[in-house]
Amino acid sequence: MKSSLLLAALGAVLFSAKAIVVKLCYRYGADTESVLALRMLFALPFFWGAVAWHAAVKRPTPVGRRDLLAMLFLGFMGYYVASYLDFLSLRYISVGLERIILYLNPTIVLVLSAWLFGRRIGARQWQAMAVAYAGVALVFLHDVRFDGDAAVLGGSLAFLGAVAYAIYLVYSGEIVHRVGSIRMVAYASGSASARDRPATRLATRLANRPVVRLKASPTARRTVSRISWSCRRRRSRARWD
Repeated sequence: MKSSLLLAALGAVLFSAKAIVVKLCYRYGADTESVLALRMLFALPFFWGAVAWHAAVKRPTPVGRRDLLAMLFLGFMGYYVASYLDFLSLRYISVGLERIILYLNPTIVLVLSAWLFGRRIGARQWQAMAVAYAGVALVFLHDVRFDGDAAVLGGSLAFLGAVAYAIYLVYSGEIVHRVGSIRMVAYASGSASARDRPATRLATRLANRPVVRLKASPTARRTVSRISWSCRRRRSRARWD
């Protein structure tokens, strides 16, 4: 239980830090497409590594065609459309406003579930949503006073991104029960990466480059030399033993 809470807290911290990293990338001249492509290319190997480990340990049943098509579509909505709109909104609004708008995501899921599946929304849930949207409105009006149309455009993009991710959450619940969360995330992120043209071009460029040369500092070169010498020494001892 404690480990689960720690992992959830760590995930929330890293999720919040994402917007700060994107803002720093913009400050150094990066565009939205490149930042999104780098995010997908760095994350994809970890997801598929988790899939390989899960397949070796759990030996799950094969994914059906219907579930596969559904995961590809949901990956496009939740990992490409939502992320692109979110990253694009950060060009116009502050990190604080973007985070607050995205934290409305549970309320959007609640409304979509009531609209699509007829689930009843309780009185306390309506009250909680009213308080949440009132708080967002206060922060939004404060930013509009200083940033004007840029705050309106950025806030609209962030909200549309939250809606796209809410659609992913609403429809992915049943699929997760059948295929598991690890395969769901891996297939969804893979679908989004395939649709991201900058990510595809960047991956092709890196794959076609035979050697990547890095300029290392003298300290780094000495460290690598010591590690290499230690490995050779251990192998020679193992041969004599």
